[in-house]
Amino acid sequence: MITTKEVVIDNNQNEKLDGQNEGLLYVCQRNYFDLFYEKKVPWHWHKELEVAYITSGDYVYSFPECRINVHRGDLLFIKIGRAHV
Repeated sequence: MITTKEVVIDNNQNEKLDGQNEGLLYVCQRNYFDLFYEKKVPWHWHKELEVAYITSGDYVYSFPECRINVHRGDLLFIKIGRAHV
């Protein structure tokens, strides 16, 4: 599992993850959003499927056309190449 405290993106808004294994269609990571700078995440996308399991608190995932509120215990799937915050 990859643990992140910030979102690092390249010039194409693709998120770069430490320990990322090229060729895999998914990545498992633990994010500490409360430790991110100013608690903001930049618009980005992934070459992998993102599966987000909310372990505590509440969070809002934003997409170009909508926002989704997630809460502790929710599971969210974000398809490959989908821009989000």
